[in-house]
Amino acid sequence: MSTYARITDGVAVEAWTDGGLGVVPADVFVPGLASQFEPVPDGVQAGWSLIEGAWTAPSITEESTIVPPIEVTMRQAKVALHLSGLLTEVNNVIENSTDSITKIEWEYSQTLRRDWPALISLANEMQLTEDEVDNLFIFASTL
Repeated sequence: MSTYARITDGVAVEAWTDGGLGVVPADVFVPGLASQFEPVPDGVQAGWSLIEGAWTAPSITEESTIVPPIEVTMRQAKVALHLSGLLTEVNNVIENSTDSITKIEWEYSQTLRRDWPALISLANEMQLTEDEVDNLFIFASTL
């Protein structure tokens, strides 16, 4: 598996892996965005810093609050839901929805936003708390 990151001031602001498929950023991103990614060692994630030639994970103290990302790719979202045992239930709830727009957005969107109105309704229907949804977004952002 190959990992790439967009690096700003020595900090990986976004990390991307090819999932072991042997693809490069130019295969999946528009040229302007693809050119911003650099190869990094496997395991490097957003928030890691390059210090004296070595990648270092951010230190997390008890006082630190991890803010969930506002948006993840749909792949990240669906893999996180699958690994959390929720994907089948989410798919069933969406399939049984009478809202055609929600079905289209779920099937064809490339990203999932934390503030998507249908997500809020879906979470309520599944009785997921805001913290649980936030944690799913945090988890998804690591995939």
